[in-house]
Amino acid sequence: MATDDQGPETGPAIVVVNFADDTYDVGGRMADAKAAFATSGVTALVIDDPDGFKGHGAGGESTFARKFGPCIVAFVETRKKQSPCGD
Repeated sequence: MATDDQGPETGPAIVVVNFADDTYDVGGRMADAKAAFATSGVTALVIDDPDGFKGHGAGGESTFARKFGPCIVAFVETRKKQSPCGD
C-alpha cells in the first residue's frame, strides 16, 4: 500500500458503472463482474444502479460527475472505496 509520500497506487484499478433502464444492458452483468473481480483479485469498484440516474447516457450527466467524480478519482488513486461509491 502506498503512503502519502509515495504517490498514487500503481497497477490496474477498474471502475464499472451500470445504470437502471440502460437499453444496452442484458441484465446480470454486475453480479458477474463482482464475482470475476473477486475471483481474480483485481481491485475494482462497481457502482450498480445509483439512485437518481437512469439510462445508457446517465454517466455523461454533470450531476453524476459532481456526485461520483471525487470518489471515483479517490478510488483510482488510492484503491479505497469512499461514499457514495463504496459497496
